[in-house]
Amino acid sequence: MKIGIDVRTLADKSPSGVSEYTRNLLGALIREGRSDEYSLFYNGWKKVDLSGFAPARIVRTGYPNKLFNYLLVPILKYPKIDRLLGCDLFFAPHLNFTALSGRAGSVLTIHDLSFLRHPEFFSRKKNYWHRLINVKNLAGRFDRLIALSENTKRDLMDLLGVEEEKIRVINSGIDPELRPLDHADPRLAETAGKYRLPQKFILTLSTIEPRKNLVNLIESFDRLIAARPEFSDCGLVIVGGTGWLAGKIFRARLKARSRDKIRFLGYVPREEKIALYNLASIFVFPSYYEGFGFPPLEAMACGTPVIASAATSLPEVVGGAGLLVDPDNQADLIGALGAVFSDGRLREWLRQAGFEQVKKFSWAVAAKKYREAFGELIERA
Repeated sequence: MKIGIDVRTLADKSPSGVSEYTRNLLGALIREGRSDEYSLFYNGWKKVDLSGFAPARIVRTGYPNKLFNYLLVPILKYPKIDRLLGCDLFFAPHLNFTALSGRAGSVLTIHDLSFLRHPEFFSRKKNYWHRLINVKNLAGRFDRLIALSENTKRDLMDLLGVEEEKIRVINSGIDPELRPLDHADPRLAETAGKYRLPQKFILTLSTIEPRKNLVNLIESFDRLIAARPEFSDCGLVIVGGTGWLAGKIFRARLKARSRDKIRFLGYVPREEKIALYNLASIFVFPSYYEGFGFPPLEAMACGTPVIASAATSLPEVVGGAGLLVDPDNQADLIGALGAVFSDGRLREWLRQAGFEQVKKFSWAVAAKKYREAFGELIERA
């Protein structure tokens, strides 16, 4: 098969969950389909190092991104990316401004529709971008849609009116480098020292934005420390780049009585992220909406007990291996935190259950399912 893949998301300065998904899936596809020919497309004046995906062919256009996104593609319908790549099938791993000739089969992954379910969680600029990209029209131009969870599949049907037959659910995998580190691993001491981390801390990792429900987490932590003196030596560590509408989240820390125990580390590189998962006492992910939700799985892979929101796709991902809480109920979250901190047997049970849950998510399995979906469209053409 001649497969063209849009890898523009790999040009992001600070890789997000979508970037990590694209990078891991692409590597798995190349390993799985050694007889396939891959062409990778991106646009921009700055070159991106894609040497790790050899022998894939790299095709780059050097237009300014604003010109590409707001004039060439939406108005002039140029360039036709599938024709530029000369592929049998074109795969877009994320929503983006895309013009296609229709000569090749086409597959689009839609990670979530949070911007349609909860536009109030996004800035005016971000909502405008989503309107410009016109997700309903974009989804209609692709032959097959991939949803990362059953929850996203339901949203595609409910919000966009997509027929069920057009959607295939394929869960993402987990990076094998996310694993428990030996206590003597120098990354642990280096990361703990660099960020002056307490011995016990709650970790959360996400973009700093309203959808992640960080105000509730900060307030719940503050109430826990006030009510349970035995947890006074515990910290809250929030990792992730600043997104949109983040001011209320930072103000919540300033209002907290335990604000000196709450740390924002910003965006951290991958190696430090692995160390942080290993160092954390508990990982908490109280998000209101997720299309899949990598961080809870990543924490489980590193042996960290997980508390997550019982909303959208997270029960699918976490399963019975974590404690699920109502994202709007602070008492629920405080109770879960207190239980995990005070019960060693519960912590160990969650740790072992997490290892078993992670086994259900494999990039090799995902790549095989994607190639099956690609092959079906090529055969039908």
